[in-house]
This record gives sequence, structure tokens and C-alpha cells, in this order.
Amino acid sequence: MIRLELSDLMRAVAFLDLIGGADTTTEKNQEMIFKMLPGIRGVCRELELDVSGRYANELIGKWLRPPTKPGDRQEFIETFQQEAGNFADTIRRELDTKLFLAIPNRALGDLFENPRPFDKEGILSVSERFPDANYDMQEAANCLALSRPTACVCHLMRVLEVGLAALAGDLHIPWPDRNDWQDVINAIEGKIKLFEKGSGELPSDWREKRQFYAEAATQFTHFKDAWRNYAMHFHAVYDEGKADIIFRSVREFMQVLAARLKPR
Repeated sequence: MIRLELSDLMRAVAFLDLIGGADTTTEKNQEMIFKMLPGIRGVCRELELDVSGRYANELIGKWLRPPTKPGDRQEFIETFQQEAGNFADTIRRELDTKLFLAIPNRALGDLFENPRPFDKEGILSVSERFPDANYDMQEAANCLALSRPTACVCHLMRVLEVGLAALAGDLHIPWPDRNDWQDVINAIEGKIKLFEKGSGELPSDWREKRQFYAEAATQFTHFKDAWRNYAMHFHAVYDEGKADIIFRSVREFMQVLAARLKPR
């Protein structure tokens, strides 16, 4: 992916307007054009405008070697004028081969390339609690910012799997070989029933823990039936609005898990 600030692109546009509208035979305007050339060369490199980049190098080199004979000065000015115009035309032609996409402001801070998109100020870091989910949390946020909603949902389901594994681990339930969420959820609910039947000593805060385990298992069932099975197995397609709802739901749920569980 090519990264370019909009201000750099606007600088290139201003440069093209200058060459197209200014009298490039005057030394003042030529000096202004020359001062802009290194920056424009950098923009060409960032945008992979290879021909334009080489053209910029040639113009800079010629400007740094002006003629020494007074009679050759006028010819030098006319040649530079012509080549500056050709350079501008080359940039325009190469720009026609590029497609530019803009990321909305609302996505820049919270989503795009945010290293901790699930963290919330004042509570335990989800990223630190579940490091195995960091890649998918970041990719889910990036996909949502870049208008790839179905990919976002798929990454979110992988995030939830890390949370489900941590919940199972807290109850000393092994992860099944066939990676079936329902098997794990059933085992969690079965473990709750075993505790209540007197299998093992109940912790002093069992009532609170029981509610947490039961609610978490129910929530995982909802995620599985509503989104996970469809996203991962049945090739469902999601729009941006739906992906945004799922993203916020998963983020809030993982924050709850981070406050109660340790990583598997």
C-alpha cells in the first residue's frame, strides 16, 4: 500500500498549476519551480511515478549546471521552459494510472493502524490480556476503516476464539481437537452444573463467578449462531453498518473478558 499525505498530493497539483499558468521564461518563476522540484521528486517516488521521478532528477541536474556563456543563457531558459512543460505532462499521464482512496477522519484515530483498537482508557488493556488476539484486533479495525466489512467480521470471530479459549482455560477445560465452539460452550455449561452438584469445593465468590461464566457462555452462543458460523463457514457478506455493530459488540465483550480472565 502506498502512503501519501494529502498535502503532498496538493503540492504536486500546485506545481502542475504553476508550470501550466506561469511564465516559465522569467528567472523568478524558474527559481520557484526549481525549489519545488525536490519535493515533487519525493512525491513521485512515494507514488511510484518512476518516469516522472527520473525526469525530475534530470531537471534538477540541468538547473545545477547552468551555461557559463552569456549568449547561451536564453537558449537554456527556453529549453528549461519546454522540459518543465514536458515534465508536467509526464506527471499527469502517470497520475492517470493511479487510483487514490481516502480514509475518513473518524477512522484514522480509533481504527486505522491503531495498535490497540480494543483498549479503553481506565480499564485493563485487552491487548495486554490477550496478546494472541492482537493481530486480528488490529486487522479487524483496519478492515473496518478501509471498507472491508466482511473481512472485518472474520477477524473479529478469530478474536472471540481467543476469548473463548481463555474462558475455557479458566475452568480447566481443554480445547477440542476439532475446534468446535459448541463443544467448548457445552463443556463450560456442564462444568457449572458439576460445581453446583457439589463436584469440587465452591469458591467464596461462586455466585458472582457463576453468573459471569453463564452470561459469557450465553454470549458466545449468540456470537456463534448469529455471526461466527455464517462468517466462517457459509460465506456470508456484511455491509459496513453491520460490521460496525459487530465490531463494537465484540470489543465491549472482550473488554469484559479482559477484566475477569487471564490469557490461555
